Amino acid sequence: MELLLARTDRGSESTSGDLSVSDEGGDRVCHTVEDRIRTGPKVHGETAIPTGRFRVGLRTDSPKFQHYYERWDWYRGIPHIQSVPEFTWIYLHPGLDHRDSHGCVLVGFDLEEYTVSGDLNHRIRSGTTRPAFEKLCKLIYAELDRGEEVWITITDPELE
Repeated sequence: MELLLARTDRGSESTSGDLSVSDEGGDRVCHTVEDRIRTGPKVHGETAIPTGRFRVGLRTDSPKFQHYYERWDWYRGIPHIQSVPEFTWIYLHPGLDHRDSHGCVLVGFDLEEYTVSGDLNHRIRSGTTRPAFEKLCKLIYAELDRGEEVWITITDPELE
């Protein structure tokens, strides 16, 4: 399965985008929010990951997400974006805004706008992140169960 994260907006605090399954006609799965893109040195936990194509696997032993096993009967592991240069333990996971990201990609069905010093930013609308996460996980689990690989390509028109 090929996932495509197409970044759409950059703000002073966040980067938003659309996540789709490219081998299913490009239908959008959900929206995304990441940390902001930095042109200078990476700031740990506050910088969006670079563009590129990365394998997605499951991490089943992440201490941060162990409580998901108790919370959701469908949960089998956190989607892990692997081999990202200068980054470790990058996940696709629920959350609302850049403060929840820590370098990861947050997912949700709806975005809402907010401004910081007149600069437009986006966050995931409350109540839409968990259902989007479930939908995405089930797509990934099904592919991995069939023995298929899952990849994500991250694009940013401002960097291309």
